[in-house]
Amino acid sequence: MARLDAVVRDFMNIKNITATDSTLKGELFPLLLDSVFHVTDGEALKKIKECGFITSNKENTYPSVFPQSNKNFGALNGVVCLIDLRGRNSAEAENYAGDGYYFLRPKSDWKDVVFLIIDTTFHKDLKLQARFNPPLVGENYIPMEEIYKGPYVPEIECWYPEKITLNKISDALIVNIEQV
Repeated sequence: MARLDAVVRDFMNIKNITATDSTLKGELFPLLLDSVFHVTDGEALKKIKECGFITSNKENTYPSVFPQSNKNFGALNGVVCLIDLRGRNSAEAENYAGDGYYFLRPKSDWKDVVFLIIDTTFHKDLKLQARFNPPLVGENYIPMEEIYKGPYVPEIECWYPEKITLNKISDALIVNIEQV
């Protein structure tokens, strides 16, 4: 875990957590609620630091977390995929985490899971799902008929329309998952 600290130490606030699969929810939900974040692993974090931004995987430059990842809405449209837990409680977050995309540990072989929290200053730029009352949601909402063109995480996935530079990330939660 110390090696990941060195990767991000100079550009954001860092919180290190050690958890097991059984304690992951209790440790993380209180820290992730009311935030928007990108989930990655330790190796990808190093690449993010090197290039200075998070970008979409439209060109299939990075290994996919899931088989459908290279065909999801974000990759198809060149936007960065994020999870939005603003206004959610722990029960809702747990429900979403168990509903097709386990964002707490997307791959079971990840030893380090990194949550890059988007600074609230940039929330105004997010592209959101227009699931309810589309005529009233405004210009930052994407019509569902567009989103349906590729896999996505219902309710909680949102997107950033361009590269997310490091100054747009306020915090990093680095979670080391211990094997028991």
